[in-house]
Amino acid sequence: MKFVKFGGDIIENVNEYVQSAVLADPTLIISVGCDSKQLRHKTLYAVTIVFHSPLYKKGAHCIFKRFKVNKIKDNFNRLWKECEYVAETAEQLHDALNLIDYKRTDSNFKLVDVHLDLNPKKKYLSNSVYDAAMPWLKGMGYNTIAKPNAFAASSASDLLVN
Repeated sequence: MKFVKFGGDIIENVNEYVQSAVLADPTLIISVGCDSKQLRHKTLYAVTIVFHSPLYKKGAHCIFKRFKVNKIKDNFNRLWKECEYVAETAEQLHDALNLIDYKRTDSNFKLVDVHLDLNPKKKYLSNSVYDAAMPWLKGMGYNTIAKPNAFAASSASDLLVN
């Protein structure tokens, strides 16, 4: 499954694409997010990679991949899969950025931020996964962001599944 740009252009090699972007603009921050939606017989996932810079007030560049899997009926497992897809993509991009000796001066975290479409408030369904996923991804060394600030998941990915 390949990543694509809005407009449909296919990105043949996502690692090279991300490397080129940060070499062209070293102020970029790369954020990875995922969201899902239950369909009749399938579960639809959208994984997004968002490029944004603290130098710009508004706007970002986003690439994504969407795919369907057999329906995951259990909400905990469906949401946990979102976290696994984010971790898998973030690890791949972190390794690719290490190859070009990219350094983030703004943090002590890994080179990619992870955004989770999970809610820290106990009254929401996704909170059961929040309590497990946040320490897992933070323990992996990622700057881990949840709702309401997880724009790569709760805005970009959400747009692609709805």
